[in-house]
Amino acid sequence: MGLITDEMKEIIGRPFERRRSFPIDANSIRWWAVAVYHPLPPPRRYWDPDTPGGLEAPSEFNPFAWKSLEEVNILPDGTEVERSIVLGPIESRLGITPPPFKTTMNGGLNVRYGEPMRVGDVIDSSTAIGSYTEREGKSGSMLFTAVETRWLNQKADLVKVSQMTVIRR
Repeated sequence: MGLITDEMKEIIGRPFERRRSFPIDANSIRWWAVAVYHPLPPPRRYWDPDTPGGLEAPSEFNPFAWKSLEEVNILPDGTEVERSIVLGPIESRLGITPPPFKTTMNGGLNVRYGEPMRVGDVIDSSTAIGSYTEREGKSGSMLFTAVETRWLNQKADLVKVSQMTVIRR
């Protein structure tokens, strides 16, 4: 097979996207919880600030759902540019030639949660390629790319790690 080049191995772990959220506010948490639990009422910890530990966001809460304070792509030379400017295969965004595949599929998402998000938290997100794996399938060679996104709060506590698998053939 030999789909994974030395160039590709060198970009594993190098961030290509960074985002910073606005401070999370109580109403955003409440609205999200109401929408997620509808038609049932959300658990008290998602709407009542007097619960032990204070108001917390549901684990699937996305502080980037509306707009981010910062949204940047990180170019190969380290320059940061507006997120919407750089599009295309991940490898192109990191300054190398992408593998020559025509089909891209979602291979699934795995999420691990850490500290809950709370009112006032500012979340920093960083995305990088976590790994490459090659496999031979019925239709030929396939490349599995694990794209990892890490969320940290302002205290550098891990909030969430998500790993999306991209299948190309």
